[in-house]
Amino acid sequence: MKSTIKYVILCSLICCVSFEYALGALPEKKSKYNSDTLLVSIEEIDTLHTWASPLWGHHLPKLGITKSGTQYVAKYSGSYPNSNIDIVQRSSEGTLKTKLHFNNAYQPSILLMDSEDRMNVIQNSQTAPMMHFRTDSKIESIDVDTVAIGNGLPDGRGWYVGAGISGNKIFLSYVTLSYDLFLTWKNIGDSIWSTPVVIHPGSIDPVIGNHSWTRPKFDFYGEHGYFVVNEVSDGSVKNTYNAVVLVTFLLSDPSQFKTEYIDKVPQGYTAFTTDFSISPDGMLVCTYNKGGQIYNTGKNEKPPEPGTYVAIRKHSKKKWDLHRVLDSPTEGCVLYGKNNSICVFQIHPKRESTSKNIPVDLVNAYWSAAITYDNGIHWENVVVKGSGLEYIAPSHLQLSKQNAFSLNRTFGLFQDLLSTNEERKMRFYRLYWFRAELQ
Repeated sequence: MKSTIKYVILCSLICCVSFEYALGALPEKKSKYNSDTLLVSIEEIDTLHTWASPLWGHHLPKLGITKSGTQYVAKYSGSYPNSNIDIVQRSSEGTLKTKLHFNNAYQPSILLMDSEDRMNVIQNSQTAPMMHFRTDSKIESIDVDTVAIGNGLPDGRGWYVGAGISGNKIFLSYVTLSYDLFLTWKNIGDSIWSTPVVIHPGSIDPVIGNHSWTRPKFDFYGEHGYFVVNEVSDGSVKNTYNAVVLVTFLLSDPSQFKTEYIDKVPQGYTAFTTDFSISPDGMLVCTYNKGGQIYNTGKNEKPPEPGTYVAIRKHSKKKWDLHRVLDSPTEGCVLYGKNNSICVFQIHPKRESTSKNIPVDLVNAYWSAAITYDNGIHWENVVVKGSGLEYIAPSHLQLSKQNAFSLNRTFGLFQDLLSTNEERKMRFYRLYWFRAELQ
């Protein structure tokens, strides 16, 4: 009897082991939503001769896209401090046609599409108040009846400008000569901005440098508006950004706001945000460069690990999850895929030689990307494909408004430094349009 029982148990064990081995030998079933390829299409827009980057503003949109897919790109050119803005229309076939022209511009234009499919242009100047233009439905001319002049303050000027649209309201944030960061708002068609509120008081120090929060990047979800800013505590001396901050405000009453640090590194190192947006399911996603040492403060503080980081949290939560996603601390962009996936991609130069004297025309570029399907817990490398992806010294990836388009696809711009004339303080840039799509 005992022998029979032993035999039955032994046979059962053999069957279980065989079944487990068979299961382990089967290929892992891949989710139907998983994407492992980022397909990139690139097109050259123009070569621009300018004193500053054509994409100065770091991820503030210089690209507007209508619901029908017509694209408008702001081209920035000319010398300091009165540069030119040409807004060109790009057809689906790639044909370019200039539609609008501005002069006396200091910073490149910000382009924002509203719910009526009309383009809003925010423009600043060194010597004149800021301007808000709104085009007619055909984008043939500026609708002067909806122009707003100034920023809600007596001076009317502002720098390091950011703007965003939610419903029928437009929001504007900027830094003044005192380095204070302000927020103002109005109905899109109104000509007067509300009384601005001080989000963060700045300071001016000619010895250690100026302190401020700059470069606001807006997005909206539910009853709240959000924007991310970069903290600088040595501006005008070293210009080192070493903290990333989130500002949250009520859409019904933007004077009610709160601020919080997303991440911060020791003085002399870099923590600089390059993209911020909110996913369709309400995840706040911020990408930033971290770890590069600009100078030694002598405090012997522990250096952060260099790389491209992603900070993620649910809109209703308080805790941020920080992830080091890519090795290179260059500008990263966020693309949302199906099944709540989050993809981060970047473009950066790669020298073919270690020589410091290598000519600029021997520099090429490569793209890299990573994706998560569980809000950042696990990340997978993504293959990047496309023709003509190698260019000289690329920089400043910028996206159009994320949630205006379908999942798995986004549009943006990047630039390519060709040459520099130090004597005249002018540079030649090539400006490129691109589409990135998860396959």
